[in-house]
Amino acid sequence: HLNTSPQLYLTGIRIKRAQMWLEVTLRSVEEIAHDCGYADVSAFRRAFRRVTGLSPAEYRGRYTTRSGRARWRLDESPR
Repeated sequence: HLNTSPQLYLTGIRIKRAQMWLEVTLRSVEEIAHDCGYADVSAFRRAFRRVTGLSPAEYRGRYTTRSGRARWRLDESPR
């Protein structure tokens, strides 16, 4: 019905979720891989590159929606 195998469909869903987390969070690639169902981070990186054409780090650098200010604010202690 979807013209794709169940494995490719599942991989697509996992990678779309990873893309969202890479764009809007500071979570590590390892955490994202685990939460997307990958026990092996290198398998996640290979699948991500196969689907998007970019490594997770390259994707984050290109498509992040965070501002630079969010990074230094993270290191400040609350007042």
